[in-house]
Amino acid sequence: MSVCLYCLQETKAEDFSKEHVMSRTFCGTGNNWTLKHIVCKFCNNIFSAHESHWANSAIESFMRAYEGPTGRAAKKGSAKRINPVEIEDLFILRTCDDLAYEAGFAYPGEHYYRPQLIECDSGYISVASDEEEGKLLQSEFNNHFNQNEVKISQRCLADLRYFDVATCKRSPSGSFEIVEVTKEAKATGVWLRPFRQRGSAVADIDNSERRLTRRLALDDRGRLYVRAEDFEDTCRFLNLIQDGSILPRGDLPASPGRETLTLGLKISLPSVGRCVLKTGLNLLAYCRPGLAFNSAFDVVRTLVLDQGANSRILKRYSFSDNNRSKVFPIEKTPGQHLLQLDVHKSKVRFSIRLFGHMEYEGYLGTADDNLRNEIGAIRVVVDFTSAGIREVKDWRA
Repeated sequence: MSVCLYCLQETKAEDFSKEHVMSRTFCGTGNNWTLKHIVCKFCNNIFSAHESHWANSAIESFMRAYEGPTGRAAKKGSAKRINPVEIEDLFILRTCDDLAYEAGFAYPGEHYYRPQLIECDSGYISVASDEEEGKLLQSEFNNHFNQNEVKISQRCLADLRYFDVATCKRSPSGSFEIVEVTKEAKATGVWLRPFRQRGSAVADIDNSERRLTRRLALDDRGRLYVRAEDFEDTCRFLNLIQDGSILPRGDLPASPGRETLTLGLKISLPSVGRCVLKTGLNLLAYCRPGLAFNSAFDVVRTLVLDQGANSRILKRYSFSDNNRSKVFPIEKTPGQHLLQLDVHKSKVRFSIRLFGHMEYEGYLGTADDNLRNEIGAIRVVVDFTSAGIREVKDWRA
């Protein structure tokens, strides 16, 4: 039995998962540091929700698209697009109809229709950028829905350690029906992105609205997701489309000014703050094994895991340093992230600069003389273009 760094619970070996010191989304495919048998999978599930927001719904998502790091699929040459922006609420609006289509955006400035089945007045229509993507959607559709049982997952908002998983089975009449909803430690099957409310709409630049109807689509990693109100609504939509053949419909007519790309960027400062604090404590656990379990960091452990902690509380421990701290070099550091742990004003301070632009600084806990001497100064460079992560004595190294 080992103790989890965050919840401090004794946990069996099989209930731990590898935890990257810094999110792989920002590190790229170079060398990365991982913590083994340090973070349990239940705490890791909580972190994955906040890290997904940090990488996909905050300002850093656009920085990553334009500056890197290049994703694993692109590095291997298996990706069709380089560094797509993984924002969940990205839509194409057209003046020729009243639908909001699922969209993607990739470097250097390409927007595109995701392969999708989207509900309309006449039932549903299929949309894809090309025939190849239409076939990918067809293949994923067959893999999931030509079975007698389908799993649909969404994050459990009441407890981020778990996922709500609905099991849908085919009835004698051929339609899908929900037979049970369970809480699981791992998501499986099709991912549900629920509407904020029934009858949701997306406003165009001229304030005209486009309908956000039910739809089934592929994300940039080839994973199937559905937009619907809830599990029951998802079942109703699946029963509508299950007998259809998914082929790309004719090209949508394009003309200047008739197509608008719109996005919903929902920045959550508490989520970003938790990620900053967690990265700092991870770094301490990797570079100074044993120190991270010191009771001086118990308040931060609670803040990182407490879903009820509001942004005001978190700002006491983590905040964006708009005035540029004196920790990092004045000059820009392209292709690199910089991380530092030190003791400042009797507190253990964690500072991070992302993409040479964004700086955050957080306090992990109060440092006594022993902590001050043992921590010293830890400086880390993350070269996300090639080499990966390494410790340095000073920033000139």
